[in-house]
Amino acid sequence: MPTADKWVLSRFKELHEDVVTDAEADGDHVRLTRKSLPPTRFGILKSQDVAASDVEALLDGDVDFIVNIPKAGIFQGEAIDLMKKHGVPWGGLADGIRAARFANPRGYVPFPYEFVMKGLTRHSRVESVAYVDSRRLRVSRAGGLPDLVLYIEETYQAEVVTVNFALDRCSPFDVFVATNPNAGPTDNAKEAAKLAEVEILRWGSTLARLNHP
Repeated sequence: MPTADKWVLSRFKELHEDVVTDAEADGDHVRLTRKSLPPTRFGILKSQDVAASDVEALLDGDVDFIVNIPKAGIFQGEAIDLMKKHGVPWGGLADGIRAARFANPRGYVPFPYEFVMKGLTRHSRVESVAYVDSRRLRVSRAGGLPDLVLYIEETYQAEVVTVNFALDRCSPFDVFVATNPNAGPTDNAKEAAKLAEVEILRWGSTLARLNHP
């Protein structure tokens, strides 16, 4: 079954009134005709774990964004490296719909990574940041401090189910980072992280944590 199926097309056609005038299946791609913007073409995947080989099959020189449909889907580090090499951004379906509103979808950065990357790269202790996968970042630090692997969670409030997902799908990591400023992790989430010997911190505390071994 093609990944660019009727359901996927219908989601992009929901932008019809103000952005998209047509969405057509093009193999495992969707070609979008837009009202007042240039046409664009998105690659579509439906994978729980996106490998570099999955991405390579979509990078034919005429793709501006790669969408992975499952909400729990994860782009592996080598897949991200390949997309970055080609200058093609990635994300879930919600990211793809937002990117379709950009004059140049290649300029899209998934939230919260634009915010997170700015905070990390401006930090005095941080020498470099690399993707382990689409949920984890490896932070290399100055002054002989060991690397830290951060799991990034953007939901409104980190609950035990989100911590367990991280542990099941994305271990190992050092810090579970709850980036939403409006609500901290629940007590059950904190307990699950503690049992797994993983730190669970909000964003401000994460930046402070980078200063310490």
